[in-house]
Amino acid sequence: MKVVEFNKKGGTIQAQVTSGYAQQGSYALILWEANQNKVVNGFPKRGNFINTDDDVYDLPSPPSENDGRLVESIVTISIAPPIKNYDIDLEILQDGKRLGFETAAGESDGPSVTIDLFIELRAI
Repeated sequence: MKVVEFNKKGGTIQAQVTSGYAQQGSYALILWEANQNKVVNGFPKRGNFINTDDDVYDLPSPPSENDGRLVESIVTISIAPPIKNYDIDLEILQDGKRLGFETAAGESDGPSVTIDLFIELRAI
């Protein structure tokens, strides 16, 4: 699992889900409590890549509360031939800067692809 470090005294941490190759799809963004099978209040967030709504979500403040939490994104992409490629990114941002990301990319002949990405947040 990817670990992304953030400044515990910095600005709001954000998670962003993106899809490449103009593939349509939807996702759930889940924020898990550190070392627990419990989801943080206000999550999951849901979105899709069909509309123009922003796919960036603020995590709880102060940032230090997110130390050890897991950010998970479960994404389902519809493969739209002739394009068979897909590229899914889960990014963590703070103060307008990308701190790190997890990605899944590939090619599929099937009608859809489901990807599950995880990032552990670590305060510095």
